[in-house]
Amino acid sequence: MAVTFVDLANEALDFLGASPIQSLSDASAEARVTARALPRIFDRVLRSYPWNSAVIRLTLTALDAISEDALAHTFVLPDEVLRVLDVWPEEAAWRVESQLSADDGVSWHRVIRADVSGSIRIRAVRRPADPSSLDPLLSGLISAELAVALAAKLTENTSRMATLMDFAARLRRDAIAADAMESGGEEVVIGGLVGGLGGRV
Repeated sequence: MAVTFVDLANEALDFLGASPIQSLSDASAEARVTARALPRIFDRVLRSYPWNSAVIRLTLTALDAISEDALAHTFVLPDEVLRVLDVWPEEAAWRVESQLSADDGVSWHRVIRADVSGSIRIRAVRRPADPSSLDPLLSGLISAELAVALAAKLTENTSRMATLMDFAARLRRDAIAADAMESGGEEVVIGGLVGGLGGRV
């Protein structure tokens, strides 16, 4: 079943006992605060862990212009890339940076600076155009984290906020455990949880 951004928003609003929305552009207070918070929470949760359902592999080509330092070659990252996980060739030295756009000299974009020319392959976490491709456990986590973010705006119930924070932490542990079992097995789950990845964003 396809999941939309409105579905994620309404699940978060359900957690809070708030009224559902028809669209993120509704005139209601619920829609306004949700539309403001959802993009930030969506990106933050996706960037926080290498979720299998959000990982892509891309080939990038270096720009013509090069700098004088060791990481002389620049590869522009697509806007939907939230986090770079790996770069090939494996021996490449690289770093993600921000760079002023050569097109307009005003906007900034994220780039990989590397010591190799030509092209590179990357594995990265992406921001999907819609959430329907995400694992259901990850979608639930995004809604729970959104509910936590909205709680202060839409309710003044501090005990509900604390309960939601605990609930989100449990969902995060479950999502990481399921994700890890599909990419390496039990030792990955244990390593992730012991390493602090089971905590809240």
